[in-house]
Amino acid sequence: MFYVPESAVEKSVNQKQISDAVYDIFVQLSLCEARNFPIVREKLNYADAIFGFKSGFENKGPLLGVKAGGLWPGNAVKGIANHQSTVVLFDPQTGSPAALVRATYLTALRTAAASSLSIRHLARRSVKSLGILGAGGQSRFQIYAALKERDFGSVFISDKSDESAQLLAHYVRSLGYAAIVCTPKTMAQSSDVIITVVPSFAPIIKVDWVNPGTHIACMGTDTAGKQELETELIANCSLFVDEAEQALNIGECQH
Repeated sequence: MFYVPESAVEKSVNQKQISDAVYDIFVQLSLCEARNFPIVREKLNYADAIFGFKSGFENKGPLLGVKAGGLWPGNAVKGIANHQSTVVLFDPQTGSPAALVRATYLTALRTAAASSLSIRHLARRSVKSLGILGAGGQSRFQIYAALKERDFGSVFISDKSDESAQLLAHYVRSLGYAAIVCTPKTMAQSSDVIITVVPSFAPIIKVDWVNPGTHIACMGTDTAGKQELETELIANCSLFVDEAEQALNIGECQH
C-alpha cells in the first residue's frame, strides 16, 4: 500500500490538472459512468469540528475511493490548515486498500476547480469584476483559479476579519490585479461574479444586493444547516448543480 504525503502531492499536481480531472468526472457523472455515494458530515461536538466522509466510484478508470476529513476552526493558531482531508484509494477488483493520500492540498484545488469550471461555462464573457465572501485558507485557491477563466480587472474582498481580508488583498495585488476590501453588501453590488466560501449557518448575501446576470458560485454550504445566500435569492436564480439530490441535502437549495 502506497503512502503519499502532502509534500509529494504539492510537487505532483497543479490547478490545471485538477480542473481537467474535475471536468472529466462531471462529464462521467452526467453520463452515469460515475457516482457519488451519500455524504456523511456531522458536528463532533468536540474542538468545534465538523467531520465526515465523501466517497465514489468511476467506471472508466476504474477508480474507487473515500475521503475523510473536515473543518477544525482552531487549527490556524496551531499553524496548520483548518481543513484537513485524507483519501484512501481501493483496488476496484478486490476492495483492498491501494493508497493512503494526504489530501488537504488536493481538496483545495478540487474546490477551486468546481467554482472556476462554473465560471468558465456559465458566467458572461463580458464580466469584469470578481467578488469573494470569505478570506480564509481556501480563498487564494478560489481566486487564482477564477482569474484563469475571465479577464477580471478587479477583485472585491469581504471577510469578518479585516486582517484576513487585507492579507488576501495583498495576495491579489501580487498577482497584478486591483483588490478592494469592503463590506459584503458593497462586494455583492460591485461584482459580476461572486464566490462565497464561508462556514456560515445564517444567510449573508441578500437578494437586493445582487445585480441581474451575476454568476454566483456557492462553495461554503457543504453541511446540512449551512447557508450563505438569502433563500429568496436562490429562488430567483437559474440553478446548475452536479448532483440534484446532494444539492438538496447540503447545498443552498436545502433551504
